[in-house]
Amino acid sequence: MPDPLNFITALAVIALSGVDRPEAAKIVDGAVEFLLWEQQANGLWRYWAETNEQSGFTPADTDDTACCSLAIAARGHKTAANVPLLLANRDPRGR
Repeated sequence: MPDPLNFITALAVIALSGVDRPEAAKIVDGAVEFLLWEQQANGLWRYWAETNEQSGFTPADTDDTACCSLAIAARGHKTAANVPLLLANRDPRGR
């Protein structure tokens, strides 16, 4: 069962995406499905999963959304809905 933290689940997917072993692929596939389920209607993610009692205390944010977007992209899923938010969170030098 995936960790009830979206952020940690996303990091695991990113770490295992390039591993050419059946068990890694199974973990990645399951974790990506979990992240797709956790994605909010506006394309964003929060740190805590919905099943975690802490979920309501933290809003969706940029770092969780960026990591989860990268993770689901590992299996070909698009995340265009959250691009405006990610682009809006830059400093004056574009970082």
